[in-house]
Amino acid sequence: MLEVDENLVISISQGDLLDITFNVNGIELDAGGEVYLTVKENWKDEAPCLMKQCSRIDADANKVRVIIPSAEMKKLKVGKYFYDLVYKVGGNKRTLNYPARFIVREVVNDE
Repeated sequence: MLEVDENLVISISQGDLLDITFNVNGIELDAGGEVYLTVKENWKDEAPCLMKQCSRIDADANKVRVIIPSAEMKKLKVGKYFYDLVYKVGGNKRTLNYPARFIVREVVNDE
C-alpha cells in the first residue's frame, strides 16, 4: 500500500514496489537532466539508505516518475526516514523538496 499526504509524507508497506510520480513546481525540467530520490534515516546522515535515479522525466508535464522494485524496497527496515529529490542538469543541482518523511510500515504477509 502506498499513501502520500498533503505534506508529501510517503507511507509504504515494507517490501512493496514504489511507483510514484511527482509534480515539480517552481522550475522547468529538461528531459536531459537527472532526478534522484534519496532516503536517509536522519537528514544529517552522510550515507543514504537508498538512492535511486528517477525512471522518467516528463519535461512537457513537469513530472518525474520514480520506480523502485520490491527487492530494493525490502532492504529498508520498518521505520521512519527522510527523503528528498534532487535535479541535476548542466553541472548544476536543485533540490526539489525540503526533507519530508518516508515511512515504511509493517505488514502481516511474508511475500
